[in-house]
Amino acid sequence: MARHKTFLDTSGFYCALVPDDPRREKVDACLRDPQRIFYTTDWIIGETVNLLTARRKPHLARKFLRQLEGSAGLQIVYGNRGNFRGSQGDAF
Repeated sequence: MARHKTFLDTSGFYCALVPDDPRREKVDACLRDPQRIFYTTDWIIGETVNLLTARRKPHLARKFLRQLEGSAGLQIVYGNRGNFRGSQGDAF
């Protein structure tokens, strides 16, 4: 059976980390789905840490970063200038 690529953005990470988020159960079910391959970007990771810190949850930011270090199930795409270039080298 084919596995589905799933992009995790800041809102997905936030829902998974914050215990009282109303969408947490749905996100947790998605994260446990063995048919999914997850990926995100280093920009999203930074944005998630900033959001958690801004919302006065720095303990969750630390937990998040520790979980990322031990995660084999998440591919991180690192941003660079080339990601903003089209096939002809022109900026989007």
